[in-house]
Amino acid sequence: MRLHKMLETETQQKEKLEEEIATLHTQLLQLSLTADETRQNLERHGSQKTSGGALDSFMSQLKLPQLQDPGNAEKPPVAKLFEQVVCPEKLISEKRKEFSGESNRGKTEEKKLLCSFTREGNVNEFRNWFCESQKRRCFGKQPAALGAGSGSKAGNGGDAGVPGRVRVAVRLRPRNGEEMIADADFADCVELQPEVKRLKLRKNNWDTDTFEFDEVLTEYASQKRVYEVVAKPVVEGVLDGYNGTIMAYGQTGTGKTYTLGQLGEEDVADRGIMVRAMEDILAQVSLETDSISVSYLQLYMETVQDLLDPANDNIAIVEDPKSGDVSVPGATLVEIRDQHSFLELLQLGEAHRFAANTKLNTESSRSHAILMVHVRRSLKTRDGESNGNSHMTKSLKPPLVRKGKLVVVDLAGSERISKSGSEGHTLEEAKSINLSLSALGKCINALAENSSHVPFRDSKLTRLLRDSFGGTARTSLVITIGPSPRHRGETTSTIMFGQRAMRVENMVKLKEEFDYKSLSKRLEVQLDSLIEENERQQKAFVDEIERITVEAHNQISEAEKRYANALEEEKLRYQNDYVESIKKLEENWSKNQKKLAAE
Repeated sequence: MRLHKMLETETQQKEKLEEEIATLHTQLLQLSLTADETRQNLERHGSQKTSGGALDSFMSQLKLPQLQDPGNAEKPPVAKLFEQVVCPEKLISEKRKEFSGESNRGKTEEKKLLCSFTREGNVNEFRNWFCESQKRRCFGKQPAALGAGSGSKAGNGGDAGVPGRVRVAVRLRPRNGEEMIADADFADCVELQPEVKRLKLRKNNWDTDTFEFDEVLTEYASQKRVYEVVAKPVVEGVLDGYNGTIMAYGQTGTGKTYTLGQLGEEDVADRGIMVRAMEDILAQVSLETDSISVSYLQLYMETVQDLLDPANDNIAIVEDPKSGDVSVPGATLVEIRDQHSFLELLQLGEAHRFAANTKLNTESSRSHAILMVHVRRSLKTRDGESNGNSHMTKSLKPPLVRKGKLVVVDLAGSERISKSGSEGHTLEEAKSINLSLSALGKCINALAENSSHVPFRDSKLTRLLRDSFGGTARTSLVITIGPSPRHRGETTSTIMFGQRAMRVENMVKLKEEFDYKSLSKRLEVQLDSLIEENERQQKAFVDEIERITVEAHNQISEAEKRYANALEEEKLRYQNDYVESIKKLEENWSKNQKKLAAE
């Protein structure tokens, strides 16, 4: 009884502690938001105060007590919370000690992540996730999985989905040979600040506009760096069963195809996102139980064409009325087993893609290229999932599969006819490209403004990308720009497109389902095995009967032989006894005759 009471007391204390922590979390969020607002106000009004002065101003606005009381007096709760805002590392260290002795049972998601991330030293990542999570709770939204907004590895989204904003990175192309000469006396029209993820666009010699992005990649950023910040989180989500989209947008000649589709035949360091993504996928899947299949398309003059089968030049787009998923069932689907076969597939597709020579680009793509990678992964059944110990009950449980789809979109470059010098058929291609990009821009604007109507059906491009913007996919967009001040207008347009795309939020959903086909095949195998086992047992039974019958016959034969031998021996013995008896009788009769004759 005493032990039981002690356990109840410990449980009550633990629950009370959790309630206090939840209250502290809420108060911490409020203080954090107020502090951010105060800092923004100070920056907005051009305050030149030091960080200490800003904090003093913040304290005076809140009318906080002093953070350090004389003596050993306990600090007021509000003062403690303010210290937690200013020094979150100290808070996390204290909470880590507080939770380190607890069992895993009953831990909240914050506690688990707090312990794991402080062990890894990722204090800032945990702090960002915590603030975002608390904001969503305050606004009545479902908390995002850690990294859902930032593109980290996906958590279990379920049917409801997890909110995830479109992430946008900007990449600057270095000056080319023509710009080195023509713009030698002019400064670049953009200034990048990657350490604070900002871009400054020069309007003139004395005025600039500042924009913030999720990632800012200078002209010195390597292909590996671009892949890690733009594509890798999306690829990891696809491996976990989510849909993902990686798209490049920008003026023609700014490096979209280089960023996405560069094969790196001469230098592996130049490999683009497509090649690196497949390398990661092949490294993570087991080809014995999982599968990877690829289709490669181009949207040319508002027709969907198969880059792997040029004869298939008018593929229909099919939309599922229930789920809204978009598919192209008429496209060639090739199963990938190794990296070499994938590279051959990309080479074949690039050979069939339309390109032309313009004033802005000697090999300007005249179509939008769309690579679709379907990843199907089987989940291993955990022990104890089935009730009972029946082998048949476990066998009837269908296995789970996760189906992720990666869509890599290399958009054709936007261009001004007066600058590209397009004419004739090339002019018609440019008009078609600009119309489809304009339709995409309208959809982005409508989604950014939360419009009730989004014109996805205005273009086949927007129909194909319906799941990527405002849908269920995790989307990462890289906008490519050039440094030349002569193309400031196109650069501005590209930057504004990226800014609007950052306001689009998707509901990322896990694509997990029961694999009934696999279950059917497994049951067929089991049935064949049972039939084979039954036949084997029947044959063994017949063989055993035959063995017993033969053995019985042999035993009967041996018994008959033994009986015949015994009977023959007994017969001989009786015959011998009979002969001996006759002899004795004859001898006795002879003796008696002699006696009678003598008398």
